[in-house]
Amino acid sequence: VGRESELFRFTVKHSFIMLLFICCIVLAQAYVFKWIIPAYQKITQGLTAVAPDLSKGYGYLIVLAVVLVAFSTAIILLVRKKINTAKNDEFSLSK
Repeated sequence: VGRESELFRFTVKHSFIMLLFICCIVLAQAYVFKWIIPAYQKITQGLTAVAPDLSKGYGYLIVLAVVLVAFSTAIILLVRKKINTAKNDEFSLSK
């Protein structure tokens, strides 16, 4: 209570950092990695609609899932190592 201004400053700072990160992702997708965003053509009267190839999209989702699992596993292992190191230091100080 009484420290709302600190919380607001912390939240605003991180909100702008996240906004900048999302803007960079959008700009990269629009101008650098143009293959990420599909390009559609108008169907003329003589052509039939073609079903999109979903295999690329599923491939990207699988790669993303693997990267997220690896990232979260690394964080969990680092946190456990830090906790175990702190416990060992505490145990050695108590002797």
